Amino acid sequence: MLLLVFVVILEIVFGVSSSAHQHAWIVCIAIMGVIFIYLFISNLIGTFILRNKYVDIKSSKLKQPLRIIHISDTHIGSRSQSFLDKVIQQVNELQGDIICITGDLVDSFGVISEVIPDYQDNQQSDKSVLQPNPYPVLRSLEKLTAKVGVYFVIGNHDFYLGKENVVKMIQHFPNPHKRAWLKAMDLLHGDLFLAGHTHNGQIFPGNLLVHLIYPHPAGLLTIKANDKKDELKYDQQQNEVNKQEQLHSFNRHLYVNPGTGTWGSPARSSGFSEITIINISPE
Repeated sequence: MLLLVFVVILEIVFGVSSSAHQHAWIVCIAIMGVIFIYLFISNLIGTFILRNKYVDIKSSKLKQPLRIIHISDTHIGSRSQSFLDKVIQQVNELQGDIICITGDLVDSFGVISEVIPDYQDNQQSDKSVLQPNPYPVLRSLEKLTAKVGVYFVIGNHDFYLGKENVVKMIQHFPNPHKRAWLKAMDLLHGDLFLAGHTHNGQIFPGNLLVHLIYPHPAGLLTIKANDKKDELKYDQQQNEVNKQEQLHSFNRHLYVNPGTGTWGSPARSSGFSEITIINISPE
């Protein structure tokens, strides 16, 4: 179908010249070849490259260093369970104090379906038998280790599958050592905000559209304390609570993860899949 579209376009473009017209099919094949190579390389990048991105931030609030591991948009469903296992292994090697998963963990109904082994019915009365987690995704996530905790917020694709279904799955997240847990958060107030969703466009022309829609589609954005004070001059209608929020004497940071996974296809040409390591040190 795509080839037919190119043929029609080239017929129109080259139709004005009989000598050029006979070479239109060669141009068409060349264009298709370039597209194929582009998609092939993009699939290799999205499939095999998962980089660790280090971000350093200073805070006057801390007395000792803090390491946050940030993953987002794994899209299990579009991506395989083995991909999630790779992500989990790489995250654990980074030895984070906190692990944050900022949405779009899954994007397929099959992923959030309970899988109960055939032999489990015969063992329900035997409490000594360790029952496997009924959700394959959580069999991987339960391997996550963090000193303080593991936090999760629902993304739009999780929501499309049904908030109740995802929450039900999350409630099966184990807490054997009472040191790590998974928690759904609707709103976060603070001086460090973590986000995902954009994929930094993932692949052309999505990257162009994302940069038009979102003023900060990926990476670190820092708002200086003085900048926040200056903003008060331009908005005198805010209530006193918001004014006090803006008058904090510390910097605020936003980090947008460009996606640990990919949606629909592994293909990625707009940056790389990423695990973000945010090292916060005392100022």
